[in-house]
Parts: sequence; C-alpha cells; structure tokens
Amino acid sequence: MHKKGDSPLETQLIWAFYIILAIVAYFIISDITSERSFFEDFIVRETGLSIDALHNSPGKTNVYYSNLQDINVKIKENFIEVSSLTKNIPKIYSFTRDKTLTELDYNFNIINNSTLKISKEKNIYLELKNE
Repeated sequence: MHKKGDSPLETQLIWAFYIILAIVAYFIISDITSERSFFEDFIVRETGLSIDALHNSPGKTNVYYSNLQDINVKIKENFIEVSSLTKNIPKIYSFTRDKTLTELDYNFNIINNSTLKISKEKNIYLELKNE
C-alpha cells in the first residue's frame, strides 16, 4: 500500500516538472551566453549613440560599421530596432530626437558581410554597401 503523497502519479508529475524546468533553464542560459545576443545588443546601443552624437556634431561626420551579417536594422522616428534574421526577438534602443531635424525611416536586411555607413552633412542618412 502506498503512503500518502507517495503515489506513482505524483512522482511522475514531479519528474515531468523537473524535466520541463531543466529544458527551459537550458534555453534561457544558452540565449544569455550566446555571442549573437551580445552582438545585437551592442550594435543597437552603438548605432543609437552614434545617431545621438551625429545630431549634435558640427560639420561633416561619417560612422562605419563593417562585417555585419544576418541582422535586420529598422530605424523609425527615434527608435532603433535590431533583430536577428533567425529570431524574432528584437533589441530596441530609443535615442533623443530633435523636432527640427528630419525624421529617420530606414529598414535594412543585412545578409552577407556588409558595411553600414551613417553620415551627416546637412541631415543624417544611412547607406548600406555589400562587400
């Protein structure tokens, strides 16, 4: 006879919960330690800070990002969104926006080794070159 709380069904449910918990923990840890996740976070912050700096810089300025691949860069109003082409979880950065400047509206799918050029002469514009 089974004691109270020691039925086979309860034991199976507990082990099933442990297995599900282990699988979820594995995917969370692998995503955190993924180099790709760190790269996307870096590139979205760096691009946003560059646009902030270009808004306030006098004269002509160019910023180049080279060897970019497999990301989608979307810039609209004062938000930058970078996402991997394989994952649908974007990294978002909000930069400051001056109402006197022109609105930015860009969407780039970067597939191969490419160079992203952010330039300011009179207004800020972005250009994508495939290498």
